[in-house]
Amino acid sequence: MNKDNPLKRKQSSQRERKRIKQDIPVQDLDLVLPRALNVTEAINARKFEVLAMEKAIRNASQFTGQLRVFQTVKRHMRRRAASLNVKRLPKYVRNRALAQMAKDPLPPPSTTRKSKRKPKRLLSEVLSRPGAKKWLETHLWHAKRMKMVEKWGIKLSLNANQKGLRFAYRAAKHECIMHDASYERMIQLRGPESEIVQLMDAFSDPSLPSVGSKQFLSGSKQGVMFLHKPYQFPIGGMCPVNFLWKPVSDPQSREFWLFVHPGMFNLVYISILQQLGTDTIDLDTPVLVDIPNKTIGNLDISCPSSNMIQFEFFGPRAHAILGNCLVLADSDSANVEAHNVWNQLKVLSSASSLPSGVVLSLTIEDPRICFPMLMPKRITSNANLPDSYDSVVSILKKWPENLSKSSIWNKSACEEALATRPTNLEIKNRRSENLVPGAKLTPLPTDPKIPILLIRRNTTLNSNQRECSEAMCGWSLIAPKGWGMPLWNLFVYAGARVGGLRERTNAFYEAGCPAFPNDYPESPLCTQESIAEASILKAKYNRTPSSKRVNYTKIGTKYPFRPPFHLLVNGDKEKPINVIHSVKIISVLVNMLQSINSDTTFDLFIAEFVALLKQLLKSRPYMSKLTNFDVKSVSLLCVRVQLMYLEGGRGESNSTIYIPDNNELTLKKTNTLDVKFSESSIMGFTTTGSYSLSTGRGSAIGVCSVKSLFQLYQQQP
Repeated sequence: MNKDNPLKRKQSSQRERKRIKQDIPVQDLDLVLPRALNVTEAINARKFEVLAMEKAIRNASQFTGQLRVFQTVKRHMRRRAASLNVKRLPKYVRNRALAQMAKDPLPPPSTTRKSKRKPKRLLSEVLSRPGAKKWLETHLWHAKRMKMVEKWGIKLSLNANQKGLRFAYRAAKHECIMHDASYERMIQLRGPESEIVQLMDAFSDPSLPSVGSKQFLSGSKQGVMFLHKPYQFPIGGMCPVNFLWKPVSDPQSREFWLFVHPGMFNLVYISILQQLGTDTIDLDTPVLVDIPNKTIGNLDISCPSSNMIQFEFFGPRAHAILGNCLVLADSDSANVEAHNVWNQLKVLSSASSLPSGVVLSLTIEDPRICFPMLMPKRITSNANLPDSYDSVVSILKKWPENLSKSSIWNKSACEEALATRPTNLEIKNRRSENLVPGAKLTPLPTDPKIPILLIRRNTTLNSNQRECSEAMCGWSLIAPKGWGMPLWNLFVYAGARVGGLRERTNAFYEAGCPAFPNDYPESPLCTQESIAEASILKAKYNRTPSSKRVNYTKIGTKYPFRPPFHLLVNGDKEKPINVIHSVKIISVLVNMLQSINSDTTFDLFIAEFVALLKQLLKSRPYMSKLTNFDVKSVSLLCVRVQLMYLEGGRGESNSTIYIPDNNELTLKKTNTLDVKFSESSIMGFTTTGSYSLSTGRGSAIGVCSVKSLFQLYQQQP
């Protein structure tokens, strides 16, 4: 019966195969070895036995030495993943398994998603990327809380994961909004002061203060200017920029910082090289990469991409948050005067009373030492002001000099502060040794001292706009790289609300200020952005069923997705528009418009306007080089305007502004206005429009041509 049992037959066959493998075959002894032994012949004669012995050893060890311990266990006792966890093996073989595992090589690093998503590994991986899609130091914090988009070669936060913009308006009006502006590029110029001033004057507006003005040369104030192509004013507009001089007394060795929007960095950098007479370079994408330093004559040009971080603060609580969170380093003797001024300015409720653009150089302790910081309530009355308020008033009347000297201009000092920074684990261990849990740490002499710059923000080129409101007043903080997240976490826990690109643009709109690039149609970047947005809107419109979308043809809208600014320059689609930015020129224009009569022609008006401007700007030494400052160019200029809806309604972007005649105004009074305007009556177009929470009515920011304004003033009674 056993012979018919298939299980027994299988076991016997297995034993037979195992025995056959362990048998050592023997060669027939037909050959007899001679008495004289030849080594070579002896080895060749016994070659078969040696190979057979090795094969038998391998076959025998197949079931003993070379097997893993978990493979020798009986089949019914085997468990999954026993090769990694010895506790899944029987106790009598665990010691053998541990000894065997000790001889194994180290396992490869873990490639699980959890290990890949660790912040330290993510940041080091992205910083090593050679191409586009660069990250800011605060990217991981933003990616968890905000909508991220790729713009200008960088991953940026678009808006918070909250519906609407009312929270941003409340924060700007009553609290503080913080925005990471580290994406701005910096162009650094070194050389004689006269050559730097001469170079930048070629790009500047002659009606605005020059970079060589006395208020800027000392380095105690940051300036703002609008760049034009070299000696092309009033046409050839590029973008607004901020600039800052290093406070040095030697005029032959000066350093100049130019902060440029990343979308316009290529055009500005290439224009500077062309002005200096060098061959242009090809910069296809505006990625954050270090461009090699260039020495052209006596000037050294460099573009450090990630040496600095920059945070912007809006709102009335911005001053208080910075005053309470920044712990000054007492050991720094170079900034004693700046530290004293900052300590006196802490009594102010906001930065709106400070001069625009002033610079303060401070040296602070590690932000993690004083983390977290609790904020006191805001001072709303003057009853509890300290006795030192009189000294604050004297500071506001005359801003002290020598407050901007800082070691942040020294690259080695910034790198030393980063190299000596303790790790987060060391900070936690120091905090755990406190006798009182939660108590602030005491700074040690070995702790790094961080140099920073505080700059009272310049909100706009036009000082007559509402830039002194608390919602727009604030500070810009510039610090060395590597300290982005420690400072960011400190300010967030102190109560600063974080805003993306959308919240920043909305803050400008609520204050009545134009935001770059949305409200600057004269800039090539605004044209690129509007074309891209128009293609998205048009694709969405085409996907919508005809019964569910607006019939623009029926209502007479020819350009629903993008304003046709070429209609403001005689219909030339290849010719960009040009906008006046100077308050001085706008005031001259307004005075002339208010004094015109019905007999004045537009050509005569423009001729008088150009003559008056040349007389006003004749003191500038480079006025003779402005080849386009003539009647033809000035007649095609535009002016940026703000529209207020007094009788209801709300502003919309891409809307058209028309010139009403007397008949239409009469129909409007009787509420029977139902007319269609022609292209000849177009004044301009709006770039941003919505319902303004600050004014309680609809408003919009747009651009109108000088010719249409002349016609509007001329038809008024």
